[in-house]
Amino acid sequence: MISFRSNNGLNKVITYKKVRGKNIEIVRSEKELLKRFIGVVKEQNPDIIVGYNTDRYDFLKLNERCEKYKIELRIGRDDRHVVFRKRGRVSSAQINGGVHVDLFDFIEHILGSSLATETLSLDRVAKEILGKGKKKVKWKEIEKAWKEGKSLEKIVEYCRWDSELTLMLSDHLLPQIYELCKTVGQILFDVSRMTYSQLVEWLLIRNAYGIEEISQNRPKYDEVMRRRKYPAYTGGYVHVPKEGIHDKIALFDFASLYPTITITHNVSPDTLNCICCKPDDSKKNKVPEQEHYYCKKKIGFIPKIIKELLDKRNEIKK
Repeated sequence: MISFRSNNGLNKVITYKKVRGKNIEIVRSEKELLKRFIGVVKEQNPDIIVGYNTDRYDFLKLNERCEKYKIELRIGRDDRHVVFRKRGRVSSAQINGGVHVDLFDFIEHILGSSLATETLSLDRVAKEILGKGKKKVKWKEIEKAWKEGKSLEKIVEYCRWDSELTLMLSDHLLPQIYELCKTVGQILFDVSRMTYSQLVEWLLIRNAYGIEEISQNRPKYDEVMRRRKYPAYTGGYVHVPKEGIHDKIALFDFASLYPTITITHNVSPDTLNCICCKPDDSKKNKVPEQEHYYCKKKIGFIPKIIKELLDKRNEIKK
């Protein structure tokens, strides 16, 4: 079975099992099912195809079954085959002329840490974000219904609702991903799959281009290994509390602590040991227990970007 749901009215389930119901299309075989899937995508000609865990499962499974029947999985606008781009341990399915967004990637890399659930299944994530979860059907029920060809209407609705949930999630999440695209200056396909560190890298590269600076290359493996042999930096101080029961306790929280420290002390590679500040003038901005200091006259590259982000965030909060 394959289910479709779109924001322009498409609501369809295709299957090669005999089942009655609204918006159900019956085909003769799995081979015809795959061909019809390709046909529906071409008919709809979507700008964006959204799925949940489609990089790791759906498109890999579609490609595997298409290869079995010697069918070309050509759903790009230029009639090209889906391309699987290796990204770390995962291959991402890329469609020419449109964008494939796997919401699971975005939730795993960006949103997951802010969610209460530790299990990033469609059911758990949809319940927390939308207040609605998947249809309650056990795997044994699905297996039995499929083998016996009975109660398939229940499986159709289960399949259809998965697409419905994914579409609702995309309505909620895509606007956020679009804003990240604008901020870091990269395309939707890539940004929806980036980690925090990758988003930060592209933000810095974009801003470096704006001031006509060339970003340094990433260090090679040998250089990384060499740097790891440096003596460790002293970490932040942690006060160990006294055991026992206490009263009159006050709790303080410093908003955006590390970004604020970076801005206040102008911490940036281009402000370290600058030639415009004399060492005597820079004692207030001296690195603790070190002879190094940061510039007090010219705002650094990193603090400037962080300040712009914080100002924007405060503006949005207001």
